[in-house]
Amino acid sequence: IAENLKNKSCVVVLIGTDTFKRPWVLHEIKQAWNMRKPILGIYIHNLNCLKTGKCAKGSNPFEKFTIQKDNKKLSDFVKCYDPKSLDAYNDIANNIDTWIEQAIISRKILNKKNINCKVSFQNILPEKIHKKRINLKLQIFHMRLL
Repeated sequence: IAENLKNKSCVVVLIGTDTFKRPWVLHEIKQAWNMRKPILGIYIHNLNCLKTGKCAKGSNPFEKFTIQKDNKKLSDFVKCYDPKSLDAYNDIANNIDTWIEQAIISRKILNKKNINCKVSFQNILPEKIHKKRINLKLQIFHMRLL
């Protein structure tokens, strides 16, 4: 994930019903913030889904993170946008450029103010996933030895 984020100018998190529960999304948020990347969130509950129609608004995933320096929530620093319910697609299309520019400007200001960029979040990867990653790494390492 860190390698993929390396040359990105901004991270846009699409916030659905279960986004705040997704370990890899949370891991990417943590990586992006710690790399001093601008981040913004867009709620997508008003977009139509072929399977279920519209879904419930998801919880803000940035609430799960704490800035280590002053114990503030990451959500205090990362703006989330909630597109208009009647025309969410066009609202996103018409505003995403501005939202990204605002996130970049906000992050530059935070960096100048020397806001501690490290966020903490425990158990980002559930134990099962963490063990699978370790086993997979061991398998790959073993294959390379063969």
